Amino acid sequence: MRATQAVFAAVLLLAGLGIGTFAQAQISNPSFENVTALPNNTGQWDLLVDWDNAQSATATPDCFHAGGSFGGDLPETPVALLNPFEGQSVAGIAAIQRVAGEADLRREYLVNHLETPLVPGQRYRLKLHWTNGQRTPTSPAGWAASGWGVAFTSERPAQLNYDRLPLTSVFETSYPRYSENWEQLSFEFVASADEQWMVLGAFQTDAATEVEIRAGEQPSMAYYFFDALSIEPIEPSPIGPVAIVDKGDKPG
Repeated sequence: MRATQAVFAAVLLLAGLGIGTFAQAQISNPSFENVTALPNNTGQWDLLVDWDNAQSATATPDCFHAGGSFGGDLPETPVALLNPFEGQSVAGIAAIQRVAGEADLRREYLVNHLETPLVPGQRYRLKLHWTNGQRTPTSPAGWAASGWGVAFTSERPAQLNYDRLPLTSVFETSYPRYSENWEQLSFEFVASADEQWMVLGAFQTDAATEVEIRAGEQPSMAYYFFDALSIEPIEPSPIGPVAIVDKGDKPG
């Protein structure tokens, strides 16, 4: 057998053993460093390469950069004071927001198009870093909220205005979380399909969302900054139901 034929046969053998499905999914622009321009205002999510706002006509996630200006700079944003966990850029969303006169909570989402889709049945570990930052005196933020997390979908999500995306999450916070410092969330899940869109945001209904005031006197939103996301496959990976463990303990 020729050398090239031997190599080809080995590849086929590995694929037959299931090793070929041990795929490395990749988050595009995982630390928000790749921007088309430096932000000079809030709501400039469209500067973030490979991220979008769930195609909403009204929701406006934010891009903040150490080299930005006015409402788009770091460390002082209109919402809070913070430095990036790594690099020079972060992204942020008003996960939930109460607006006077509106019956339903508003929501914003950040959506990433994965470089490679998830492999059905493969177990993955996802890590992300989040913070609420140090609230500024005029900030409308200050809520801590439950029910925000991560979901994956095979089709590009489309949000109607500020409506909730009815997606099934692979992880969501079980109690209201708030931190002025960077915190890491790390969890495992099993991919249910060849999903290629990752969504960050709040997925629970208004009635199922728990809110607590953690800063300010009359805050109207739970605002979260994100940085340094990663996803990696875990071997071995038995096909089975998703088992999610919230690794954080609720403060007493």
